Amino acid sequence: MRSQHAASPLTRTDALIERVWEAVMTLDEPAAVRAVLRALDDGLDPEAVLMDVIGPVQG
Repeated sequence: MRSQHAASPLTRTDALIERVWEAVMTLDEPAAVRAVLRALDDGLDPEAVLMDVIGPVQG
């Protein structure tokens, strides 16, 4: 998790990575899916979700 005193604010993608990672770590697959679908519904680019969120979480 990032410090509240980080040099730059969280981006939408950073915040999504944190939500998905937390869901993965607690074995809450439905929460991970909900977070990704909500981001897509809010207009986040599907390629960005795949490359910038799902990829790093899987890595």
